[in-house]
Amino acid sequence: MNINLAINNLNLNNMSTSEAKNIGLSGVGNDLIHQLIISCLLYSFMEKCKKKTYKGYLPLPEFSIKLNNSKDFIPDISVWKLKRKKLLEPIIAIEICRTNQINNEIEKMSKMFDSRTSLEEGFIIDKDKLEIKKIIRNSNKKASKPKKSGYSDKLKIELDNILRDLPKIF
Repeated sequence: MNINLAINNLNLNNMSTSEAKNIGLSGVGNDLIHQLIISCLLYSFMEKCKKKTYKGYLPLPEFSIKLNNSKDFIPDISVWKLKRKKLLEPIIAIEICRTNQINNEIEKMSKMFDSRTSLEEGFIIDKDKLEIKKIIRNSNKKASKPKKSGYSDKLKIELDNILRDLPKIF
């Protein structure tokens, strides 16, 4: 994937790097780097899900997951299990945030694991440091403590490697 070439061809109206960091969708923290991370991960996941072994999965951006308490959780990316081309259940959730929001996102992800028993992996990506924390479902069916890891056992893919391909414009 040559995402650097694609980004270099963007017309950012001669914006400075600091100005470019602030463009993107509206919403707290939804800036260019946030969108680049989502794009790179989704592209890699979509490529992976073309393979026969992974055809039963569908990665989706900003797709609502209904929780048992009737509230919705909308992760930046979720991967859903499919059956006969119908969404069954989310198995992976990914949140992207700033360094000072990591603990809040870990708590939110852990609560989501308590509410949605189908979730097997959760990742929290620090977009400032490009570090990844992973939460899995323990044998006791509860969310694990977060560990520094970007490896998805479910998709057999290393998220850290995908993030290394992010454009070096920041």
